[in-house]
Amino acid sequence: MKKGYIIIILCLLCGAICSARDLERGYRGFVEWDNAIGETDYLTQYLGYYGKGRLWFIGLSSSHGYQFNDHWFIGGGAMISCGFPKDDKFLPAFAEVRYDAKIWKFTPFVDFRGGYYYNGEKSGGLYLSPTIGYCFHTSKKLNFNLGVGVTVRGFTKTYYKTQGYQTWKTGSTTKNYTFLAARFGIDFK
Repeated sequence: MKKGYIIIILCLLCGAICSARDLERGYRGFVEWDNAIGETDYLTQYLGYYGKGRLWFIGLSSSHGYQFNDHWFIGGGAMISCGFPKDDKFLPAFAEVRYDAKIWKFTPFVDFRGGYYYNGEKSGGLYLSPTIGYCFHTSKKLNFNLGVGVTVRGFTKTYYKTQGYQTWKTGSTTKNYTFLAARFGIDFK
């Protein structure tokens, strides 16, 4: 519990030291380390059946776009992510909208990513990731960002039946899984 209070106090001190700056119109890019953890179904490789378990995805994302004014950014990007303990690949391409608020010396933000992912095999699905966070301004050209949110990932299960040497598809279902997400990165002009 004490550890949580210390983290909150450190965040408030950093926020008081770093002041909100006006964002300039023009190009803006982001490079972020992404984390997501949650319960999901997964295909047991080579065995043909599904199991349920907790997966942790770590990855790197990059997005680039245009800062329209002090608040609004619109762009697009891509991410490469791997799941543990299963070797799941997660390669989304997304559009991104971000709103940077300025409240006295503080710069919180709200960010939304939406797109499609490819899993490195035959299928893919929906990718959505809303995030709220804080922007730590260090200079006119470079800022640090810390955000938390959720990642929604669509997943299609395909069922097969095997008899002897013959295998055929018997059906499929699509579900959306929600993961708790955290991002840490930089943005630059």
